[in-house]
Amino acid sequence: MFKQIGFTLLELIIVLLIISILALIGINQYQLFVARAQFSESLVVFSGAKTPVQEKIDLGVSFSASTGLPNSSTNVLGIALTSNYGILSVPEFNPNNNIYILTFTFNENVNANLRNRIVNLEYDRSIGEWSCVTNVTDRFSVGCVSL
Repeated sequence: MFKQIGFTLLELIIVLLIISILALIGINQYQLFVARAQFSESLVVFSGAKTPVQEKIDLGVSFSASTGLPNSSTNVLGIALTSNYGILSVPEFNPNNNIYILTFTFNENVNANLRNRIVNLEYDRSIGEWSCVTNVTDRFSVGCVSL
């Protein structure tokens, strides 16, 4: 009588199939996690800009657009405008306006679902509230309303 040693080819194929399916699910979930983490960096960049912007707006002080490094003379608010995944646009403010919009634009170093997408953080001076709107899908955006 012949005694089987090891596994049959069919058993090995089934194990490889199961591992492949699990790996595929894991990779997709990982990419989703990475995209959400990269999206949240835009909110971190906004958090550094909200206080100086809101302070000047609430006082009715006009300011010019901020550009360059935080300590440069062209960065009137003294805030970080760049990150690993994008750049923050800080336009000028006119006290006659009640709405002010900061814009974060993702660069090429992000998940494909975020590339060249934008996140707008809007301050409404008449009610004193910030709101976040983006063209990134709900699946990747965290704490923001998707258009």
